[in-house]
Amino acid sequence: MLNIGESKLYLDDDSSLDWIRSQKIGIIGFGNQGQAQALNLKDSGADLKIGLRENSSSTQNVVNAGLTSESVESICAWASVLVLLVPDETIPKVYDNIIKPNTDSSTILVFAHGYSIHYQTISLYPTQEVLLISPSGPGKLVRKRFLENSGVPSLIASNTNSSDSIQRALSYSKAIGCTRICAVLTTFSEETESDLFGEQTVLTGGIPHLIINAFNTLVDRGFQPVVAWLVCFYEVKLIVDLFSDIGLSNMQDAISTTANYGGQTRGERLINQNVRDEMGKILSEIQENKYFEEYQNIQSDIDISQQKSRQNSLSSFTEISRIMLPIVTSPRNI
Repeated sequence: MLNIGESKLYLDDDSSLDWIRSQKIGIIGFGNQGQAQALNLKDSGADLKIGLRENSSSTQNVVNAGLTSESVESICAWASVLVLLVPDETIPKVYDNIIKPNTDSSTILVFAHGYSIHYQTISLYPTQEVLLISPSGPGKLVRKRFLENSGVPSLIASNTNSSDSIQRALSYSKAIGCTRICAVLTTFSEETESDLFGEQTVLTGGIPHLIINAFNTLVDRGFQPVVAWLVCFYEVKLIVDLFSDIGLSNMQDAISTTANYGGQTRGERLINQNVRDEMGKILSEIQENKYFEEYQNIQSDIDISQQKSRQNSLSSFTEISRIMLPIVTSPRNI
């Protein structure tokens, strides 16, 4: 185990597959994350089945993967561990209508995101054990890295915080390949709030909006859309790869003096105190449940006109992306 400040990072040697191999694992849902985790668990020697609704479009995918599927009700009755890998907004209905009536407090629940537990969208049995194993990557990457004898980091937590329960979370994390890199001990609250904040301010909020606004600024000033797309979108992956390889602090050694000076001086103007203040407000909305309440209210009443307006603002960028992505991602003989 590594200690970095207050953080505890568990590695492969800190965990064992014994527990996960002794359980009957029911995976509810077979999307990208469900498929990846199921296959990794199978390769790690776990006994598992997939729970699917009647006439699910994923049934053939399960067969193709060499796995077994049954109804969710049957899986609930069979499994000692249930892994819920369905969307956050779907979990309450699935849990209340199917899972809870067909399980008891002895069934261990596993989530990949703390949302349902943190915001209490489901009502657990009083003594029920709940584990969080949240891989820091999409399902395809979880599977790809596993096959490469590597993995992605994970965040783990237990609602009991007992050492035995944490070891169970580590056993699961090891089985899907995460402890090959590290499993970081957290809480349901910390994982949920930090995940939402990271999505909204950086991953799905900040970066996409920065790209689109930079692209539109150039196009509005008469620059070719293809040129704007290359410098504002395509090169983002290249610089992020550089961040991953050498870190932000060492980046200046790998870029031109012009780029370094411009980034330092103009970056501070762009991401200024006003932006930091707005980030603080966004975090407060998450921590004070305002975002949760807003999201709950709009799920059944999404503003279609607003969605169309957003799509229209992306139309030029989307069209260029449709043309350019196959060009820049396809290998060619020179």
